[in-house]
Amino acid sequence: MYTMSDAAGQTGVGRGILVIGATGKQGSCVVRSCLELDRKMEGAFCAKHGPVLALTRNKNSSAAAQLENLGATLIVCDMEKHDEFAALVREQGPKMVFLMMAEKMATFSKGAYVKEAEATVKMVLDACKTNGSVEYVVFSSVSGVESAGEFQMPNFAVKGKAEQLLKESGLKWTILRPVTLMDSFMDKELGGLKKDVVVGMTNDASTSMWYVSCRDVGVAAATCFDDPERHAGKVFECAAQNLSGHQIVDAYKAALSQQQQAELKKVANMKWKPVLGGCLMKLILPDYRAMHKFWCEKGYPITDETMQDFKTLVAEPWTIEDYFRSLGYRIPQK
Repeated sequence: MYTMSDAAGQTGVGRGILVIGATGKQGSCVVRSCLELDRKMEGAFCAKHGPVLALTRNKNSSAAAQLENLGATLIVCDMEKHDEFAALVREQGPKMVFLMMAEKMATFSKGAYVKEAEATVKMVLDACKTNGSVEYVVFSSVSGVESAGEFQMPNFAVKGKAEQLLKESGLKWTILRPVTLMDSFMDKELGGLKKDVVVGMTNDASTSMWYVSCRDVGVAAATCFDDPERHAGKVFECAAQNLSGHQIVDAYKAALSQQQQAELKKVANMKWKPVLGGCLMKLILPDYRAMHKFWCEKGYPITDETMQDFKTLVAEPWTIEDYFRSLGYRIPQK
């Protein structure tokens, strides 16, 4: 039986949850969910597990300031400087770590970036093992990782390698495998959300695929951290809704304020716009095209059983309507 050391009563180093990529989409939701759980538990979560350590390159960024205001402890480190990260782990001595790999989608590339990503994961796990304080790692991978070879998806394949490295590390672990993130609709690199256009993941608005919010990934991670004995050694497919582009456009319309809806009537139709057409996708973003083929031809391996498993971590996953409503003032006004 795996037993997590109780951090209650400890001070300073040798405790806490280190969240890598804390100011990113997933990492920030992990930090927020841990702190929200601590508030619900009236301080018992952090008393048991230690402070939430938010790893950031820039402590002066607005995203970092927001996390600090919520109660996170900012830890400044450049992950590309491996010696710096190893020193950080020695100094802070975290008990638990949230690990994810930064998403990259280089133009004209066919996986040229994955060696760097794999090296970073190896470095993190080596630092965790060498230091000895880290007992448990929650890793955010990707659903459908087993299809990496079949569809030639290097960004999926590297996460599969990371999963294997984690399993062989000797550390206790839980693997979260999110499907496509709802939060990607706000990703400016993919076109961004506009007032009258949803830049979609699929070329055909009638194509359905699975989505999950980063908020739910955060809740899932926080749930695992609170009870690692229960969740260690498990893999969770993280999915909330199977949606077509048409359904997503309708949900976005419903999320607009009354004023915006009045303005919207002046527009003939809200549109679902693909990130790129097939030919351009093949030429400019071959890695994305490989994922698109996977989505359309096979899809994420989500079943009723995997959905029920995920709900043991997130009792009420967000719908796409919940996600759009959460944007509030961030919904584009122009």
